Amino acid sequence: MDTKMNGIHNNLEIHTFGKFLVRNNLATISEKTERSNKTWELFKFLLTNRGKLLVPEKIIEMLWPQWEYANPRASFRYHVYRMRQFLRSACVSEKAVSIVYTNGCYSLETDCDCWLDAEEFVNLSRKADRLSRNNLAEAIKTYSDALSLYIGDYLPEVTGSWVIPARNYYRNLYLKNIFKVSSLLKKAGRLDQIIEICEKAFLIEPAEEDLHLLYINTLLKKGKTERARAHYEQITTTMYQEAGIKPSWNFRNAYRKIKKSYEAGIINYPEVQEIRKKREKAKGALICSPEFFRFLCELERRRSERSGGNIYVGVFSLHSPDGRVPPLGELQDSLKSLQEVLLNNLRKGDVISQCSKNQFVLLLIGMELGLVEKNFERIREKFEKIHSKKEVVLSCNVHSLFSFLE
Repeated sequence: MDTKMNGIHNNLEIHTFGKFLVRNNLATISEKTERSNKTWELFKFLLTNRGKLLVPEKIIEMLWPQWEYANPRASFRYHVYRMRQFLRSACVSEKAVSIVYTNGCYSLETDCDCWLDAEEFVNLSRKADRLSRNNLAEAIKTYSDALSLYIGDYLPEVTGSWVIPARNYYRNLYLKNIFKVSSLLKKAGRLDQIIEICEKAFLIEPAEEDLHLLYINTLLKKGKTERARAHYEQITTTMYQEAGIKPSWNFRNAYRKIKKSYEAGIINYPEVQEIRKKREKAKGALICSPEFFRFLCELERRRSERSGGNIYVGVFSLHSPDGRVPPLGELQDSLKSLQEVLLNNLRKGDVISQCSKNQFVLLLIGMELGLVEKNFERIREKFEKIHSKKEVVLSCNVHSLFSFLE
């Protein structure tokens, strides 16, 4: 098949990833035909099963099981006729795409004048596999070309179960390509490109665990420990809030790697100096990034192992009375009120951080648990006094430092 990737001019382009689109040099055909949903559904079905001989009754049963047809073949022929009319009116060559009738069966055939993103995606993936055996640079380029074609699910607008096997096939091939090219990029020492590939993939596959693990491990190899820490916190918090999913063993193992990086001394020293200056000047508490807060917790944990002492982490959570986390837009005023209360009612030099969209954390050193709980009750009363929105309430919880870091 001739391809756009090689600069060849094509009579017809068919896009199936992210959004269905059929166009030629003159117009976008799939957007110019109104009241033709069933006809285009038939086209998508035949395209997905291109090259296969299919009987009309079976196709109608798969596509429109809820419809009763007195004469399925006549109904099918009508939609085939309309499909051919669409293509002819758009001056599409019969060589590009044709619906063939053979022995009572229909099939869709594409030829050299048709460019199909799904077919090109598969061809490039197979070519890259072959090149990976003896041509590292060319294999990386070819995998990258294949990945650029996959911009979303195969025929995402289709809801019928018939599309699921094809959709899963292309999705799995996309993920395999990512891990294959990442392995080659690792050999070539091009870690920044792996990070870039992962960040683009998150827009398409935001919940794929292995992608997040690849991203975190690559960041750690680049020495970007704080960035790995932030990503870990973000993805595990999102997974828990949206789906109630706790971190898997693999995620917990990634967290242990992050902790080791901190223990090895990988930290933003300019931020250490800045926090130290702020603590000396502060009249009350001060605020820092989640990454630096985690570093302070790790530092205090190591100190306490030698000297003992009480160390607690306070967690202040904003939520609705029924426990639901409101959208960020509804939380803005409440977050500002909570931050103001914390900054003005804690000890000089205490450190707080906003660790998620509805939570602040506080590190407490050398304070008895009973006194901690009294202070938390005082903070809640101050918050309720200045905060008028009753649909958002404040919960205060205390954890030992060791349980917080687990």
